[in-house]
Amino acid sequence: MKSIVFSALFFLAGVSNIYAQISNELETDSITSATLVASSFISDNEGWIADAEGVLRKTTDGCQTYSEVAIGMFFIKLDFINETTGFGLTTSAAYKTTDGGSTWSTFVLPGETGNALYFFDASKGFISGSGVVYKTANGGSTWSALEIAEGITFRDYYFISPALGIASANDDSGYRSIWRTTDSGAHWINVYDEENYF
Repeated sequence: MKSIVFSALFFLAGVSNIYAQISNELETDSITSATLVASSFISDNEGWIADAEGVLRKTTDGCQTYSEVAIGMFFIKLDFINETTGFGLTTSAAYKTTDGGSTWSTFVLPGETGNALYFFDASKGFISGSGVVYKTANGGSTWSALEIAEGITFRDYYFISPALGIASANDDSGYRSIWRTTDSGAHWINVYDEENYF
């Protein structure tokens, strides 16, 4: 019994010590009082963060300091591929920047803008719409529409390689689903769906 009590006390002391070390190492920085809604980082040091008040901030020193680079841009998604070129979505439009986020030009999509985007590089990328994925091979100058399924909207993308990617989606009935492509997004196959799960 004595050894059990000693072991328990030793374990609790170890946990307390680990907690004390962790809490001393972690810092809380206040960037803004607004809700942060989108971010994109191209390295450990350089990235962009958008808040709900329409301010886009950039860091080049691993989030030690930030500079405001755009105001009035209410981004819900960001995807920068290098220090100058990035893509963004608001609830009503899609944008591209070629100067690190200071100025943005609007894309003309074949249909309604969704709320997910993914770019491999400055030329090739996707933006989701309802029941469709828009694909570009020339940096957004032109877009083709890839039909997915009626009522399906992709919410996020992740590519494991240039050919193999997955997307999370939902439909108008509350079903959540996972889709997969093995040909760089030319075709998407539903691999999982279940009501009220994501």
